[in-house]
Amino acid sequence: MLMEGLHTMVSEVYVRLREKLDTLGVGYPATETGIEYTFLTKLFTPEEAELFIAMPDEFHTAKEFAASLGKDPQVLADKLEGMAQKGLLYRVREESGVKYRVPPIIVGLFEFNAAANRIDQSMLPDFFGHFVGGLGQRLFDTDTPIVRAIPVKTDIVVDNKVLPIDDAELILRKHKHLAVSECVCRKMGKLLSSPCTHSINTCLAMGDTAKYYVENGWGKYITVDEALAIIKDGDEKGRVVEVVNSQDAEFMCSCCSCCCASLKALEISGVDAVGRPHVTNYSCVRDETICVGTCSDTCTGRCPTHAQKLVDGSPQIDPKLCIGCGLCVTTCPTGALSLVKKPDDAIYNPPAATLYDSWDAQARYVAAQKQADSKA
Repeated sequence: MLMEGLHTMVSEVYVRLREKLDTLGVGYPATETGIEYTFLTKLFTPEEAELFIAMPDEFHTAKEFAASLGKDPQVLADKLEGMAQKGLLYRVREESGVKYRVPPIIVGLFEFNAAANRIDQSMLPDFFGHFVGGLGQRLFDTDTPIVRAIPVKTDIVVDNKVLPIDDAELILRKHKHLAVSECVCRKMGKLLSSPCTHSINTCLAMGDTAKYYVENGWGKYITVDEALAIIKDGDEKGRVVEVVNSQDAEFMCSCCSCCCASLKALEISGVDAVGRPHVTNYSCVRDETICVGTCSDTCTGRCPTHAQKLVDGSPQIDPKLCIGCGLCVTTCPTGALSLVKKPDDAIYNPPAATLYDSWDAQARYVAAQKQADSKA
């Protein structure tokens, strides 16, 4: 059966696949034009789409899933593993067996399939059209946004009051496995002929996610010191450190303002670091007594959200736009800038323990919003 939209005609299974994805993570909203289906029809075969739709929103072994479908466990195991290697399913290996789970569109299918080189230039106009037109808004319009910025260095925070959940080195050292892979955003930028000159091998995965990436051939294991070197290089080159919003922080990004999708999503949804505490736990302050006010390249030029501005020739900080990354602080020649931790009642402590717990938290929020909208 074909479903007709303004943009395209798609098989009914892809309509149900979109509906399924709209219940995962931040969702995958429908559009009037149908541009959201380009991505789905090129990544999933109809059989893969049916399996994805049928899989519950939690980890299952192939044997458990096969029992619920009445299918041969070994045949299904081969299919699920094939989907995991493509980036269509998330996989963990435990003592009890290999387990699979359906991922949301972001963070999940988009990143995994980009890592697997399954996204080509022809898919991007519709995907980013959907992103700008609605999907991107959802990434931060939730109580568990996909990522948050953390200080690029701990010693730039007044009195070294960096929370453990925001200390990049502590985050890295708590994990047994670390891996580096290509930055998805810069990779997509290259497909679109972006002039970005930043290094592409900067995306850090940790824990089970690191193993998933390495096992699929998307990344390589690295040491903590090698990971810290990537962060240091990012500071020198002007890249923001962002982590996924879970206690385990399984992804750490080194984000350039020219390519980063999450920074673009933050802009789309309206930063408002004051009214939305989950944007950052820190804010930048300026000591006017030692600021010379002429260092536009090291302040305004490095700020990824344009929080640093020159107003009538005088530098100003817009607290609503400041994401507490610290890029301006590390290059301030007079030491006039620093980060301060926000008051305790404004601190965002990720409620989710793991990446997949954050998916569930985001899904609950989206479902509650839909229910509220239906009653309005």
